[in-house]
Parts: sequence; C-alpha cells; structure tokens
Amino acid sequence: TLLCVVVAVCRKWKAAVADMCRVDIDLAFAVVGTKFAAAVARGEVVRVGEVLAVIAQRFHSVASLDMTFYFWPEYSAQHLAEAVVTALPHLTSARFHRCDDVTDAFVDTLIRGLPRLVSVDFSECLRLTDAALATLAENGARLKTIDVTCTGDDCFTGAAVVSFAERRG
Repeated sequence: TLLCVVVAVCRKWKAAVADMCRVDIDLAFAVVGTKFAAAVARGEVVRVGEVLAVIAQRFHSVASLDMTFYFWPEYSAQHLAEAVVTALPHLTSARFHRCDDVTDAFVDTLIRGLPRLVSVDFSECLRLTDAALATLAENGARLKTIDVTCTGDDCFTGAAVVSFAERRG
C-alpha cells in the first residue's frame, strides 16, 4: 500500500516533478512502477534498461542518480552501466555505494560514457580493483568528487593509491 500511496502522490505532482533533476532509484521505480507492476506480479523479469528509459522519459533533466545498495542478480554490471549511459546521458552525479556487482568495467563504461559526470561514489563497492583507480585517474580529469572509500582488507594496493593521488594532483 505504501507503494500505491507514493505512486498516487507522484501522479498528483507529476507536473511539479517533470523536470526533476535528482532521482533516487527507489522513488523513481515507485513513480514508474505502475508500468511494470503487472509484469513483476506475473513473475516476469523487468529489464533495468527499460525502467531507466521510462525514468528518463518521465524526468527529462535527470542529473543525479542514487543506486545505493542496489543489486541486479539477473544482469551483468556491464549491462547496467550501458543502460545508465544510454538512458541518462546528462548525469553529473552518480552514487553506487555498496553495490556489490560494480566492477572495473562498470566504472570504465560510466566514466567514458558520461562526459558531464563530475561526482561519483563507488564507496564500499568491494569488487573494484586497482584498475578502477587507474581508470578514474586517467579518464576522470573532470571529476571533482570521487569516493572509492573501502573498509575491506583487499580493496586497493598501496601502490595504486599512491599512483592515483599523484595523477589526481
């Protein structure tokens, strides 16, 4: 029922949020959820790219995306990265905090595919390696904020962190 309430409220505010610049993925799914609710109820797989495309249609100026704790067991991280780049090309800020499926290739696709991106958060994305730091350092000159905070034991090597710091200045 909470989802229904959120959707009802969002319908009333549709005109007010048509140009919404920041989209929290949970709220966005609630707003577009009615389109996919029947498919989910039937046990069908709803493709994340389709959902992102509907979000992009509904919210024309999406500049910020927060997918904290989001995971997509039925898709590869690369598929999601490509869907984000395709559906939301105007992003300036992206947050993937604690998204366990984020990989080095995911980071590379986002950084290369979103030229307006100035802030990224890959904190606690435990599958990232030194290669992600290298990508961020080499291709992320426009990035003003980069969060790759990691509390695990096997996050990045000391040499990669030093290299990243030296390249970023």
